[in-house]
Amino acid sequence: MIYEETYQYLLHNVSSKEFDVCLYSLLHTDWDGIIQAPASVIAAKAGTKKKYLRQIIHKFTSFKRGNIYIPVETAEGTKYKFKRGLTRNLGFNNKTDRYCKKYSFFYEDSFQRLSINSKRLLLMAAYRMSVQKAESVMFDYHDIVPSKYTYGHPYFTKGRLYEAISELNNSELSKIVKVHLVSNIYTRKLAVSFEFKQGTLDEFASNYTERQLLRKKMFESGFHGYLNDSFCMEIESVGKYLYNSLFSNEKIMAKQGVISDAKDEILSLARFIYDAAIEQLAAVLPSNIHFLTEPKQASAYFSTIIYNVLLDEMGKYGHQAESIKSLLDNHYLHKTIVEKETGIDIMHIGIEDHVKPIKQRFEKAQHIYLVLKNWSENWVISRTKSIIEDSETLLTSNNEDKKQAIQQKRGWSDIESAKNQLQLLKEQSYEQINRLINQCLTYGNRAIDMSDRIQSLTTAKDSIASFFAIHTEKIFKTP
Repeated sequence: MIYEETYQYLLHNVSSKEFDVCLYSLLHTDWDGIIQAPASVIAAKAGTKKKYLRQIIHKFTSFKRGNIYIPVETAEGTKYKFKRGLTRNLGFNNKTDRYCKKYSFFYEDSFQRLSINSKRLLLMAAYRMSVQKAESVMFDYHDIVPSKYTYGHPYFTKGRLYEAISELNNSELSKIVKVHLVSNIYTRKLAVSFEFKQGTLDEFASNYTERQLLRKKMFESGFHGYLNDSFCMEIESVGKYLYNSLFSNEKIMAKQGVISDAKDEILSLARFIYDAAIEQLAAVLPSNIHFLTEPKQASAYFSTIIYNVLLDEMGKYGHQAESIKSLLDNHYLHKTIVEKETGIDIMHIGIEDHVKPIKQRFEKAQHIYLVLKNWSENWVISRTKSIIEDSETLLTSNNEDKKQAIQQKRGWSDIESAKNQLQLLKEQSYEQINRLINQCLTYGNRAIDMSDRIQSLTTAKDSIASFFAIHTEKIFKTP
C-alpha cells in the first residue's frame, strides 16, 4: 500500500526517477519496512543506472530530504528501511487509515516515461480511486491548481495541468485512464475528471518479499524442497498475527506510560521469534512432509512453535527485569558508588538522578515482559476456548451433522477425546512454564532470592491456572 504519508512525500519531494525508485522500494519491503531487493534490481526495474541509484539513496538518507531511507546493518550488509508511512505491523488500520493500492500501471514502462507532473496527477487520481473505491473520480479545478481562495498543489499551474492531461491522454496509459476537463453540473465550476478502465481497482502489484524470505530461510535452515504458495500463505498468516498482536498488546500497555525504544525492541523481537520458529519448522518438515499438502495443520504446528519460542523470551525478559530491580533496590550500593565517584557525601534521596538509567532499563524490560506475557496468555486462552466451545457442542447440541463435523475436524471419537485434548493442552502449558522455572532456578541470577527469581514466571503460571480452573470445570465434571 501507498499510505497517506508516503503519498504526500511523493507529491511534494521527489523527481520523476526518484518517484519510480520509491514505488519499487515499496514493492520490495518486508514487514519491518526494510528494502530486501538489491540495489541492482531496484535500479533495473526503475529504469536507471546503479550509479544514479546510489546518488538517490544518498539523498534519501540525508536530513534535508527527510531521512526516508534509514540505514540498517544486517548479516548481508547495509540495507535501508523505508521510513515514510505506516506498515500493517506499526499500527496501520485498513478500516480507518487512507491509502492507495500499488496499481499495476505504476510499474509499467509507459508510467516511467511520464513527466513528474503527469505522475503526480495520476497518483492523486489513483489515491482518490482507492479511498472512494470508485473507478470514476473527479477533482475541482482549484483543488489541483492553487487560487486566491484555495491551496491546491503548489507545483501545478494552469499550463502544467493542461500539459499533464495532454501527456496522459496521448500516452499508452490512455488505455487505462481518460482525463477530461469538465464543468461540474452542480457548481458550474471547472473540474478534472478521471475515468479508469473497468477492473482497474483490482489490478495491483503484490509484495511477495516475505514469501521469498520464508523460502530462503527454510532453505538455509536445511529444508531444500519446494514450498508451495498455500503452505507459505499459512505460515505467513501466523507471522502476521504475531507481529500485529504484539504491536496491539504493546499499544495497550503503552497507555500506562510510554517506554522509550520499547516498541522498536518488540518489533525486533517479533522478527527474531518468527525467524527462530522458521528454523525449527525446517528441521521437522522432512519428517512431516504432509504439512505441504495440509497447510492448516502446518500453521497450527507453526503457531505452537511460535508460542514456545516466545515463552522462552518472556522468561528471559522477566528474569532480566527481576535482576535489574534487585540492583535498583540496593540503595546503599548506589550511595557508595556515587560518593566514591563524586567525592561528595549525599543522602539517599540525592541518588535518584544517578539511578535513573537503571530505572528506565527496568521499566523497559518489565514492559516487554508484560507484553509477551499477555500474548502467551491470549494464545493459550484462544486455543482452550475453541476446544471448550466444540466440547460444549458435543454435550448440548441435537444437530448430529454438526457434532459429526466437529469430531471429524478434531479427530475425536467422543467427549472423552475432547477431555483428553483439553487435559493435554493444560499439561503442556504448565510443562513449558515449569521448564523455564527450573532453568531460572538453576542458571538464573544467584544474587536474587529464589522466590524473587521466579516471581514473573509463577505469576504467568498462576494466571493460566486461574483460567483453566474457571473455564474447564464444566467439561471435566461431565460424566
